[in-house]
Amino acid sequence: VNLFKISTDSFNLALKSITPSVLRDNLGFVTRSTMKLSDIGGMETLKKSLMTSILGPLRNPEQFQKFGLRSPSGILLYGPSGCAKTTIVRCLAGEAKMTLISVSSAEIYSPYVGEAEKFLVKLFNQARMNSPAILFFDEIDTIVGNRAISGGGSDAHTRILSTLLTEIDGFASGRRKTVLIIGATNKPEMIDDALMRPGRFDKLIHVPAPDFAARVSILNFIAKKMPISSEVNIEDLARRTENYSGADLMNLCNEAAMCAATKDLQSDLITKEDFEDVL
Repeated sequence: VNLFKISTDSFNLALKSITPSVLRDNLGFVTRSTMKLSDIGGMETLKKSLMTSILGPLRNPEQFQKFGLRSPSGILLYGPSGCAKTTIVRCLAGEAKMTLISVSSAEIYSPYVGEAEKFLVKLFNQARMNSPAILFFDEIDTIVGNRAISGGGSDAHTRILSTLLTEIDGFASGRRKTVLIIGATNKPEMIDDALMRPGRFDKLIHVPAPDFAARVSILNFIAKKMPISSEVNIEDLARRTENYSGADLMNLCNEAAMCAATKDLQSDLITKEDFEDVL
């Protein structure tokens, strides 16, 4: 009888083609990200903070437990639109090798009474089954607005907030597996105070608009993937794009490329004139 061994490479190939059953019938957007924090240009201080405060406890829980520390129950990323909050979450999932479950307010709300609460309960159960996982609420201020600002909020808002608080507290009371809850918003003042106490969203991280050094890094990162002429001064471009977000800079380069293609389809470089026209 000819005996053969199944190698690690064989298992790695099989993992690429087989999807776990819990990921087939799912709520929200479920993925296994392969992105890394190094895929984001600039934001070095923010990256170091994420590596220490979030990835550190997830990768080395024993080391952090010596100091009586544990991974945060929930994280709120806040800052201007287009500054890579969603991309950061994808990178965290990739770095920590965790399943990412992303959900928006449009998926939660329902015209039928009780459906939204049912959806949330199923969503948290799915996160437990897929642990280690990141449960990501994009634009969380539209899901659970601040009752003090909105004058008490509607019945639907109140029920959804109550269900969300119950589920988060359930994680904290010992039923929690490795599930990290992350919210993103560009209006942190609209988040209800009940969610902001320690034990719920107990880690607040500001994702700012990129400064000059970050803009240089982002533009250099983009330039590696686009045929930008060497006559284009990246540092000068960064100085002229103050207050531009990462998304704005990407759009600037895309528009310059479109401008170059419009002038001459045979052109193989994006020139300084193209950037001048777009600016």
